[in-house]
Amino acid sequence: MTYFKPVVGFIAACLLLAPVHGRADEFHHVHLRVADRPAALEWYAKHMEGQQTKVGDIAAVAFGKSHLLFLPAKDDTESNVGSTLDHIGFSFRDLEAKMAEFEEAGVKIVQPVRQIGSIKFGFIDDPWGTRIEVMEDRQLYGFHHIHLHTPDPQAMLGWFAEHLGGEPTRYFGILPAIRYGDVWILAQKVPAAKEPTISRSADHIGWLFDDLTAAVERFKAKGVTIDQEPEPFSGGRYAFITGPNGLRFELVELRGN
Repeated sequence: MTYFKPVVGFIAACLLLAPVHGRADEFHHVHLRVADRPAALEWYAKHMEGQQTKVGDIAAVAFGKSHLLFLPAKDDTESNVGSTLDHIGFSFRDLEAKMAEFEEAGVKIVQPVRQIGSIKFGFIDDPWGTRIEVMEDRQLYGFHHIHLHTPDPQAMLGWFAEHLGGEPTRYFGILPAIRYGDVWILAQKVPAAKEPTISRSADHIGWLFDDLTAAVERFKAKGVTIDQEPEPFSGGRYAFITGPNGLRFELVELRGN
């Protein structure tokens, strides 16, 4: 894990800048695969300091406008590590105290706290295989970022910009990123494409649209394959596409949104 130092330096630089806003569509959720959904709801609400809620009638954990939703794990579900979505990140007010809390609770600590400059960070795994970066960012607490691995970060974030708005930027020649509201999308260059995210412990990310039909038509017009056409659920409608390097997206329209 030799990338920790440049990643943290990059995040510190990002946080000095104002967020870049695209169109009204916004990041909504990460959908994780877990063997025990009630336990996952409690684990993330307790350890990641979220609020249990519902999206329609689907149980979720909310961090401001960002959500974690949970799918049942399959027999062949593997960790997200090794896929295009390498890890997700959360920020806390006192990381040293939080890591002590994790240790006491028996949470798997992958990387103890390190500090580079003013940024403290470490890594843990949830009980179902999802890798989590935990950090102390005084400007942004809660759900913090999605960290992608790709052979071509510029192309990856260019795709985000084209279809979801925002402007890719590169700081200090290190890592490209786009910020959507209170969530950073970070893209790290790796030698070869990683595995698709579908069926991994972090199966897909969700994006919220005011008009799902119009959004799907936009994707089609730009040559994006629609894996699943819009279908209803208790809270609205959803569809699926696959983005670069097998990064799976759920497109969501909430009733009354």
